[in-house]
Amino acid sequence: MNGKTKVIWSGKSSEEYPWGKETDLEKLTYAADDNHPEISSIQGEADTTIVFKDRVLLWRGRLNVSSDAKSFYYKYTRELLKDGQTVKQKTWEETIPRDHQ
Repeated sequence: MNGKTKVIWSGKSSEEYPWGKETDLEKLTYAADDNHPEISSIQGEADTTIVFKDRVLLWRGRLNVSSDAKSFYYKYTRELLKDGQTVKQKTWEETIPRDHQ
């Protein structure tokens, strides 16, 4: 046994409204290694799609958190698309030093 573990969670919901339809998708992937817990990570995906009569809006979020013996690494990108074309996008990134964790 190598001690490596990967856990995947996902979910989906959808609602119909008089003005259109909303669909939410989420997925989280956790990865860890009992022999090297300092290099654990999580990746996340979240999409919210709203379909109107005249357009489709998609809010997309992507998360990546990883670590090594000295730091945690955080990156999150949020994006808005209208009819498949990017309207706005922003990325946040940060390196966080470990404080005896």
